[in-house]
Amino acid sequence: MAAHRPGHRSTAVSPRRRGESVTAEVAGRVDLEEAAAICRAAAIGAGGDPGAVEVVADPLDATGWVHLPASAVPAAVNGLRARGMAAVAVNDHRVHVTGWDVRLLRWRLGVLLAGIDTLTAHPDFTADLVGYHHDRRAAAGGPVEAWAVLTDVEATLRAATPLPHPAPHVNDLDSLLELVTAADDAHERWIGVHLDYAERSSPRCPRTDTTTGRPDRSG
Repeated sequence: MAAHRPGHRSTAVSPRRRGESVTAEVAGRVDLEEAAAICRAAAIGAGGDPGAVEVVADPLDATGWVHLPASAVPAAVNGLRARGMAAVAVNDHRVHVTGWDVRLLRWRLGVLLAGIDTLTAHPDFTADLVGYHHDRRAAAGGPVEAWAVLTDVEATLRAATPLPHPAPHVNDLDSLLELVTAADDAHERWIGVHLDYAERSSPRCPRTDTTTGRPDRSG
């Protein structure tokens, strides 16, 4: 297979494959800027060059084509779908983004609502995370910086994906996007609340003595 050249757009696309990625539940509107950001993050996560990611709007059907390193394709497709976008890997270095999928958006909304409920009801979980990440870093040797522990806590909070709550069965795309945006904002606020709580609780959070396995009361 020929290597992809930046700026090159192949026209060898199977009509059947393109047709498979479009259903009645997919709105023909693509947020290319958001799609590009997701794919660049996937490229970075895969150890690739985010500058190699290229997004091209298809003038025929208003969909989008993303050229990116082959190692980033699986994560890019998963990331796009997690955000509510219908996406399919056409080959080793190209993803076709056909638009918002209301079913994926409803799933995303349900996941956000479940996350909000968890963050609202269980602030003590964050104190446990602070203690765990502090002790994990301490066991590795060297000084433990508070900012590093908080970074670990934030990464854990953001990586958690709870099973979704039932979401409103909304089919209107604009209304659904508004609900998702509102839930996303609320989720971000609650993560901020938990990080503030983690920062306050960090000096007082009981640590584990790694030699005895018991709480360390020395300081």
